[in-house]
Amino acid sequence: FIPREVLSYVRESVSNRRQELYGKYYEVVPGVSGKAVLLDGYTAYIEAQPRRSQQVSGAFSVEAWIALGAYPKHWCPIVDNQRDMHEGYFNGYFFGIDALGRLMFRLATTGKNEQLVSSETLPLNEWKHVAGVYSPEDGMKIYIDGNLVGSRKVDDRFRPATSGISILIGKSRVKHRPFGTIRPHGTMEVFTFLDGIIDEIK
Repeated sequence: FIPREVLSYVRESVSNRRQELYGKYYEVVPGVSGKAVLLDGYTAYIEAQPRRSQQVSGAFSVEAWIALGAYPKHWCPIVDNQRDMHEGYFNGYFFGIDALGRLMFRLATTGKNEQLVSSETLPLNEWKHVAGVYSPEDGMKIYIDGNLVGSRKVDDRFRPATSGISILIGKSRVKHRPFGTIRPHGTMEVFTFLDGIIDEIK
């Protein structure tokens, strides 16, 4: 890895705009299509600042190719466009991985968050295509390599994130104690970062 203190960028292919890539250690590596970004699991992440074009409503899907180097310490987003639940707001969506290597798809409806966890664990050091899909008719679904690994109905409709919420890739929006902490009062909360390669986010 080459240390980079604060910022380089990746380019969003649809709008051709630069999106900020933060962190001290990351690397551009071969991806499933062209180049991908290898994040270090401790400092590196991507943040796309809020724009009207990023907002989704109605039916939508979020997908990516990922190759995990390690499981994260806590929930870590592949893509996070959801306001922090601790602030008392419920809007937007989150698609990420837990400390056990399972996918989690979470979205806000009227007054609550709906959550779906995959029935399968992602392997390490292997490319996987992952997707979270929502529609008002069918609810929430999670796919790995095109195979359905979780689904649930949702009673109320999805509430999109407000225009001021950025899109975070590879870093938790808030701090949490690591999963499995034995002495919670002696362990500090930390941000969780993705350790692995990520490519073709859509």
